[in-house]
Amino acid sequence: MSVVSFEALAELSGFKQASKVIEWLGNNRIRYVVGGDGKPRTTSDFLAEDLDGKPAERKATPVLFDR
Repeated sequence: MSVVSFEALAELSGFKQASKVIEWLGNNRIRYVVGGDGKPRTTSDFLAEDLDGKPAERKATPVLFDR
């Protein structure tokens, strides 16, 4: 999982203003957070899952417990 920058979201949405990108994200039901700078960000997993409607492939990480 990696963070998708505002610049990448602006390019994907076709908008330059943060408010328009936020509106586009909401209209497309893409989960996001707004940073302290007022610009939205999301993760690559959320973007793929919300645009495709399928969960992103995740690699299982084993959890080992010591006894």
